[in-house]
Amino acid sequence: MDDSVPPPPEGGRPIAAPTRATEAEALPASLARRLVEAGAGAAVVSAGADGLVASWGGRLLAVAPPRVVVGNATGAGDAASAALAVALARGLPPKDALRRAVALSAAAVAAPLAGDVDPDVLAELEPLVTVREAT
Repeated sequence: MDDSVPPPPEGGRPIAAPTRATEAEALPASLARRLVEAGAGAAVVSAGADGLVASWGGRLLAVAPPRVVVGNATGAGDAASAALAVALARGLPPKDALRRAVALSAAAVAAPLAGDVDPDVLAELEPLVTVREAT
């Protein structure tokens, strides 16, 4: 897969949808597709500890950490959203921005305090996060 996934339409932005303990955890791909069908330029849905699913540029992508990180998940979704927004604003390709979001989210879980990240976990996991075509 190349990094030539187009950005959302002019004036659009990716949408990060929070996970609920019902349909969102069971069917994040379906939710991402439905958000795009409803008019979002792109959609990113949390799959919890399994990472993110993104519907972007006509592709459905599954983005997963190499391992589950155990710790305090408070703020992990906020960390993922912030990482994605900053990475895209800095011009990273979508695939790299999604990888960064998953790694930073896991690093937030590893930190003992909500709102903090473990930089060692971030450095360890970011190059190992997988991005693949989802079904």
